Amino acid sequence: MPAASCARAQPAIAIAAAAAAADGLKAATRGDAKVNSPEAQLQLPFAMWNSGQNLTIREGIMFEEFEAEEKGQAQERNKLLKMTAIIVAALAVVGAIIYISTRGHASSAAQPAQHVAATPTGQAAANPVKDLKIIKAVMGRDPSGLRVMWSVQLKNQSPAYTYSNIQYQASFIGPDGSTTSSSRDTIKDSIAAGDEKKFPDFIGGVYDANASTYQFVIISADSAVE
Repeated sequence: MPAASCARAQPAIAIAAAAAAADGLKAATRGDAKVNSPEAQLQLPFAMWNSGQNLTIREGIMFEEFEAEEKGQAQERNKLLKMTAIIVAALAVVGAIIYISTRGHASSAAQPAQHVAATPTGQAAANPVKDLKIIKAVMGRDPSGLRVMWSVQLKNQSPAYTYSNIQYQASFIGPDGSTTSSSRDTIKDSIAAGDEKKFPDFIGGVYDANASTYQFVIISADSAVE
C-alpha cells in the first residue's frame, strides 16, 4: 500500500477502534455482557484486555444492597412497633390498677366516720341510743308551713361520755299505724355527761299532712370522754 494511503487509513482505524471500545463499555455497564468474554474483548482496546485483569461487571449489585438495607430497616421498625405496643399495654394495666385502688380509697374516705371515744377504766362503752334519753320532742311547722320545726330536750345519762353531732330519725305515722314517710338529720350540738339540755329549735324534714302522729328516735352520736 502506498505510504499516503497508509497515513490516511490510520486515523480511520483509530476512530473505528475507539468507537468499538465505547460500545463495549456501554454494553458492559448495562450488564449485557462480560468484559472478559472474547466478543467484548474484541471491542475493547488491546491494553484493557491484554493486561490480564478480570473486568467482569456484577449486574444489579447496587439494587441488592439497597434491598438488604430496606429489609433491615423494616425489621427495626417492626421491633420498635412491638416494643411500643408492649409499653402502651403495660401503662394501661398500671393505670387501671391505680384507678381502681384510688377509687376504693375515695369511696372509703367519703363515708362519714363516727368518732368513738376510748372506754374509760371501769366504764361501759359509749352507747348514745341508751344514754341519751328523750325528755321532749315536739313537732311543729316552720313559717312556710312546709317543713317541720323541732323542739327537742335530752338528758345524758352517761357519767363519763359527752355526746355531739347527735343523729336522729323522724317518722310520720298514718291513721292505720303504717309509716308514711321518714327522714334523718343531725343535731349539731353537744350534751355533757349527766347533763340535761333543751336544744334550740331547728328545722328538719318535710311536713307530712297525711300523717296522724310521728316518732322521734336517737340513732347515733359522737362520743368523747370527759
